[in-house]
Amino acid sequence: MIVQWIRFQRSVLAAASSLFLLLTGCATAPTHHAVTAGTTSTPLPAPTKTVDPLPVPTVTVSIQKSLPPVKKPAIPLISQGDHGKYALWLNEALAELGYLPLSFLSAGSPSSNTVPANAPPTNTMNAVYGSRSANSSKISGGSTRISLDNLFARQLQSHELNPQSGTFVWKYDFPKSLTELWNPEVDTVITKGAVMSFERMHGLAVDGIAGPEVRAAMEKALQVDELDPRPYVYVDVTKSKPELLHLWENGKIIYTTLCNTGIAQSPTPNGTWPIYLRYRSQTMKGVNPWGTPYDDPGVPYVNYFYEGCAVHGFPRASYGFPQSLGCVELPISHAAYVWTILHYGTLVTVQA
Repeated sequence: MIVQWIRFQRSVLAAASSLFLLLTGCATAPTHHAVTAGTTSTPLPAPTKTVDPLPVPTVTVSIQKSLPPVKKPAIPLISQGDHGKYALWLNEALAELGYLPLSFLSAGSPSSNTVPANAPPTNTMNAVYGSRSANSSKISGGSTRISLDNLFARQLQSHELNPQSGTFVWKYDFPKSLTELWNPEVDTVITKGAVMSFERMHGLAVDGIAGPEVRAAMEKALQVDELDPRPYVYVDVTKSKPELLHLWENGKIIYTTLCNTGIAQSPTPNGTWPIYLRYRSQTMKGVNPWGTPYDDPGVPYVNYFYEGCAVHGFPRASYGFPQSLGCVELPISHAAYVWTILHYGTLVTVQA
């Protein structure tokens, strides 16, 4: 009886203990299962480890409307005959770069107040403005000029060409046949010749028109203060007998030679034009006014200035009166020297 009572108490305690573990969640899963012969055991799946997902980065995409590019003001082509602010600006810039026979004194230049606006052509102006040479860009008021160069270069970058207040003065003595052609607010033949000279010096097509390529080259030249290293050359041909060609350099006649202009049936026109094409030697062909053809091989030292009219060498028995078909003929030895002085853009004046 006692034994039975003890067993009953043990069973009650065991049942209570199991109930307690079940209620408190402390029951431990069995570590293995018994396998009975002839049966298949299905293992419990391995506990799955819960991994917190990585945070997804937040990407903020800013969508902006593309703005149209800022359009720079259009600069027109500047060519002979144009007038107004663009022509005036071009003349100022060419003077700054030394391609004109005039200097430009800006209103801020220390010497500008000493030069009257209507100052006559005189080489004494060179003392006022300062001399320029191929080896030096230092002139009177040089810092002012360099500042003006930089200003013009910036204007070319921004496409805003605004001429500056100031005065043009002739650097040298030149004859009236040249000085009377000048107008600072007009792209004159003097301006065209200067542009052609600049184009040739910078490897551009020589047409005398200040277009985008010329302006781009001018911008670079202004930035580095690249002046024309050559003297200013001018040719004056007179038809009064004996006919003469005068070669001017920096306001002085450095050479004079007899020449021949066109006969009455094919005269050399009067006027002023820049040299636009040169040949050291050329075969000239055409038809005489009386209808017979001509073929002259090896014509030397050819400088075209107006249509088919050129300054060149040609063998004649004598010189000093009309003999050509419109060209200005020189003795060959004289033409050889003149050839070394002339260049693209040099102005040639023919007058009675």
